[in-house]
Amino acid sequence: MCRQFAFLLEAGTDERWDDLSVTTAAGKEFCVLDRIERDEDSLFTEEIDEQLELIERAKPEPGVDWVRDYLAQTNTIYATRYLSAAFNADGDLPGPADILWSIAGIVGGILQADGESISNEEGYAVVLQFADDAVGEWPVALLQPDGTWKTGKIELGDASHIAAFESGLLPVTALD
Repeated sequence: MCRQFAFLLEAGTDERWDDLSVTTAAGKEFCVLDRIERDEDSLFTEEIDEQLELIERAKPEPGVDWVRDYLAQTNTIYATRYLSAAFNADGDLPGPADILWSIAGIVGGILQADGESISNEEGYAVVLQFADDAVGEWPVALLQPDGTWKTGKIELGDASHIAAFESGLLPVTALD
């Protein structure tokens, strides 16, 4: 996938970059990646505080608690801003989610997509943030009392699936 893109260092060094521009092989702007580290930078604190605010009333509670604990230990945030080429691909390029998953596969961590979900380190949604009109099958995980994840899939367009997940139940056949 990386051959389809060019990465341009905008700020920082090759070893410790802060901003990267990602363009398609045809030169169209795809996205900008910002690396934000925990230090005296108020942007890091703002990003963490924003995530904590987003999950304030979210469910299921074990997933929310896990995200809170994870964010308290987080030292780096990779923020992605998608540009026009990310949404106007002719089907010959990976989509925005593909880029996120590729980055997470390299640097590790969890993913949060505005208006979608927050994942665990394995990529399963542990807190949902979808709009009420969202549809489609989505991989989810519920934190068990022993600290393991029980994974499955829910149908986002089925209110009973959402309610069950938020209550700590997997309404669709579990994956493990």
